[in-house]
Amino acid sequence: MVVEKIRLFLALLAILVFSVSCVNAGIETGKIFVGTVWDAKFESVACKYPGDGSILYDGLTEMGLNDNLFRFQGNELLKSDYYAAGVLSDEFKLAWFDDVWKNPSRAGCFNKNTASELDYYLEQAHPVADILSYAALLSGDNIYGIEPYTKGNLPGDFNKAINAICDSAGGCGEVSGDIPEELKIAITPLLWSIFGGMEARKKMDGELQGNHDPEWWFNYGGGIIIKNTADQEPDLLNSDDRSYLLGAGGGRKDLYKSAAGIAFSIENIRWEAFWNMENVEYSLKTEAGWILIRDSTNHKYWDEGRDLLLVIDLGGDDQYLEPMGANESAKNSVSIAIDLSGNDFYGYEEFGTAYDREGLPPSDKFGRFSGNTRLGNVSMSDECRQGAGRNGIGMLFDMGSGNDSYQSLRCSQGYAHIGVGVQLDQGGDNIFTSESASQGFAQFGIGLHITSGDGNDKRSSFSYSQGLGFVKGIGISLDKSGADSYVCDHGDSEKGGIPLYYSAQLKDKGNLSFCQGVGYGYRGEGKVKNFGSGGFGILRDLSGDDIYDACTFTQGSAYWQGVGLLSDGEGSDKYDACWYMQGGSAHYAVAIHADLGLGNDEYNLKRTPYHVGLGSGHDFSVGVFINEAGDEIYGVPNLSAGASNCNGIGLFVDNGGNDLYRSDSDYGSGMGNVSEECKDTRSASRSIGIMIDAGGADVYEYPKSVFPTPANNAKWGHSRNGLASEYGFGIDKEGESGVH
Repeated sequence: MVVEKIRLFLALLAILVFSVSCVNAGIETGKIFVGTVWDAKFESVACKYPGDGSILYDGLTEMGLNDNLFRFQGNELLKSDYYAAGVLSDEFKLAWFDDVWKNPSRAGCFNKNTASELDYYLEQAHPVADILSYAALLSGDNIYGIEPYTKGNLPGDFNKAINAICDSAGGCGEVSGDIPEELKIAITPLLWSIFGGMEARKKMDGELQGNHDPEWWFNYGGGIIIKNTADQEPDLLNSDDRSYLLGAGGGRKDLYKSAAGIAFSIENIRWEAFWNMENVEYSLKTEAGWILIRDSTNHKYWDEGRDLLLVIDLGGDDQYLEPMGANESAKNSVSIAIDLSGNDFYGYEEFGTAYDREGLPPSDKFGRFSGNTRLGNVSMSDECRQGAGRNGIGMLFDMGSGNDSYQSLRCSQGYAHIGVGVQLDQGGDNIFTSESASQGFAQFGIGLHITSGDGNDKRSSFSYSQGLGFVKGIGISLDKSGADSYVCDHGDSEKGGIPLYYSAQLKDKGNLSFCQGVGYGYRGEGKVKNFGSGGFGILRDLSGDDIYDACTFTQGSAYWQGVGLLSDGEGSDKYDACWYMQGGSAHYAVAIHADLGLGNDEYNLKRTPYHVGLGSGHDFSVGVFINEAGDEIYGVPNLSAGASNCNGIGLFVDNGGNDLYRSDSDYGSGMGNVSEECKDTRSASRSIGIMIDAGGADVYEYPKSVFPTPANNAKWGHSRNGLASEYGFGIDKEGESGVH
């Protein structure tokens, strides 16, 4: 406590000295800086079990269960070959995973805490810095409490910061141009923060062992997902690779600290003081990338094959054909881009190929794959763009309210592997297009895609996007408000889709999405540690009438000890998907879909859904679906709406409204099932499926069946095969569900 007080005193003293020195220089710091300390940390609420008298509690009691039995038991887990092989103790598993996985009745509380924390930080003075700190904590690194940079106490310290960067980079060229003194003062803390990021990456480099150098990790560190022509990727069975991917030496944590410090420094500047400033031009080539500062006239940034360390554009309608805020080489360990205003275009130089077609982003110089039985003509782009941390830190901040357009192919728009990637757009009606691994994607790092304005934004992709956390990754897509659309092309050519990333479940009828709030793990081959538990993928949209469209593993889904969350607030929303969707999970994972707004939502009406959704768990997975209010229409596929299979747990809860349920299947809706694939070894392990509608005059359009079918003000549910380990329960009743 004493040490913390001393640190706070010294920080405040440094800020006081800074303020006095700036006043002596004729500059008012209040016109330049927002604040001086970190925003207050969010305080989460303790999650409680559903109480006596709740519908869930009574339903469990009726089945002979209680909350302690509404979870996986240790003796059951030993029936799984993979658990026997050590999946449960996997080093890549998120530290808090078990607490969520073992408490399905508290999934609603977990969603509320997660969503509320993101919402809270979005309203603070330094939202990106705050969310980065939160994401780091989720990944296992506590970086809260670091002090903002207090260097730069004197106006002349701009040059000291530049010199420090030059020393860290290994040299600089000659400066061209100059900038006003007040702008130098404003960005000096940012320069020191960038220097800190460069030094943190050096620490990571020093931790490397084995045959792979920083250049290899830059090129191939994301190779498990981002396939490359060299066919290189990390080997999870190699102890050196594994140690670096785990961040075991502490360098990754320091990189996260530096990234939060950079974001704080950017967000702490009152940029409006510099909007539309003219006759400003500053250029400096460092060995770690160029520093470019430009005025408010319209600029076009051509891709000159150069590394960019820091770009600040003070306004105008600009065209960026360079990657912008993305690491472009191993030595370009930090890349920051800031645009203050205007209607901007972010893209790349386009190269037409024989495989390009309408509906696909145009190819860049890397072209497209010729295709095989698993992949169509996918992009082979090796250029990450627009907020991409590639074994380093990459950030793109568009600070204005203009209507911007972002176009890329892979690893862009809030992408990270072994680093931090951030894309922030503060306002306007924006368009985000990228083919894969974008818009809040992370593997062994943190990827943030944030729109903090009230615009109507459009996001489109095909695969691995819009809030995906791969192994040791926290991927977040966060939108404040507006009528937004999230599309990952479903891939059914008969219904207007483009088959590109073929789904194993649907062959030629759907794409493998892994989009829109998904935690995804690496299954590998065999059962000897060649696996990596999934990360945490979040899609959070606070308000607006939104559209969500994708195919497999989507809209709050998870795979292989990952955690996926789609959390939507106010608005009447439309959701369409195919398989493993909307709280559908597989293989030791946790999937949560929560729509807590008052709107009238529609599920799976545009295309016929197939399997596993609306709160369905398969193979020791938890799948939870919660819709809080409104008159909903549900298209209910097989193995959905509170269904379980092969020792999974599925929970569906609708807490109010006059709802319509349409289904052509009796295979689900409050069902416990042990299918043929797991009967031999695991038939004694429980499968639990629960469906609850807690209010309203509801209509159920289900086929006739030998099993009890759902109805308004009724009970149903069934054991599919009559096994004692199959627990199925369904109820439509006015009352308190116990899950929100």
